[in-house]
Amino acid sequence: MVFTKRLREGVRRGDITCSIRIWMHPHVKVGGRYPMEEGEIEVDSIQSIDFEAITDQLIRESGFPDLARCSRWRNTAVEKISIWSGFTTCREAG
Repeated sequence: MVFTKRLREGVRRGDITCSIRIWMHPHVKVGGRYPMEEGEIEVDSIQSIDFEAITDQLIRESGFPDLARCSRWRNTAVEKISIWSGFTTCREAG
């Protein structure tokens, strides 16, 4: 999983607890660990959701300021990748 630079610090701090992705099929798996800079994250669950299920709280948890930024997703399949176990540094992981 790749996060934009703008979101990486929020992931490290634990402020961003999920990710909303538009994928034809999941690119990650539950329990998978994925590198991010000097550490990694772990995926706890993957859930297909409708656009209507995207709440303001979910948007904030995924690092977006508001739902308006995500309106282009309205007619697409959306995957909610949530809540990973948190960011672990390489020293903690190894």
